[in-house]
Order: sequence, then structure tokens, then C-alpha cells
Amino acid sequence: MPQPYSNDLRRKFLQAYDEDKGTLEELAEQFRVSLGWAKKISARRTRTGEVNAPVWRHGPVSRVTPLFRTGSADKSVPSRT
Repeated sequence: MPQPYSNDLRRKFLQAYDEDKGTLEELAEQFRVSLGWAKKISARRTRTGEVNAPVWRHGPVSRVTPLFRTGSADKSVPSRT
């Protein structure tokens, strides 16, 4: 799985954009990132003020108990299915 771009790259990219060193398209080419990524981090900073990469969140906690996940459930109780 590809790794996200570093927070350092994000800060340098946005700093260059703030200092009017080029358009998003020109800076994306210079920093060798996609234009879509450049637009995404610029919009995220405008919307939330955050520069760092968002923290990846896991999905909901499983409702299946560990006992049943390991397959060691009580076999003497018949299944309800």
C-alpha cells in the first residue's frame, strides 16, 4: 500500500503557494505530485485550517465476541440457525 506524503512536503508545498511561487498546477509539477493532491490539501487547509495529514481512523469495533471469533464457542449449545 502506498505511503501518504509527509507532513513536511505538505508544509513546503503550501508555503511555496502562499509565497506566490507559482500556481497549484506549476507547484504540483515542481514538487512532482498530482494536481488533484495539490487541490485537495489546499482545499483542506482552507476548510479546516489543518496542514498535517488526517489521522486514519479504523472502522467500528466488531460486535462479535473474541470467544466466537476464535472458533472455541461452546459446541454443546445448538445453533439457532
